Amino acid sequence: MAADVESKPSRQPPSGFDKIVASRRYIITVKERETAQEIEARIEREGAESRHQRTKDLIVTISVVVLIALMTLYCFWIIVHPKDFPAEIQKWASTTLTAIVSASVGYAIRGKQVKPD
Repeated sequence: MAADVESKPSRQPPSGFDKIVASRRYIITVKERETAQEIEARIEREGAESRHQRTKDLIVTISVVVLIALMTLYCFWIIVHPKDFPAEIQKWASTTLTAIVSASVGYAIRGKQVKPD
């Protein structure tokens, strides 16, 4: 009689690796190990990309600082020499200079705020 009874394999809930595969949110790949030459080339390329990015950041930073400095000097000139400019432009220069100073103080106190991705 024991032979007549079929035993069904019990279905166990997925665990570990099976859960990851069942979730279908991940892609698993198998790659060959890099050779020493490939590692060296990758490190050199990443270093060059990093230097390039730092150079770009430096150029942008210097450009922005120069632009803000010129704008500050122009606004200050307008405020110091009120007879040479109409009242509307003096008001604009005062407002712009206030915004530049406020932004500079805020940046100096809090620093660059970067939002996480």
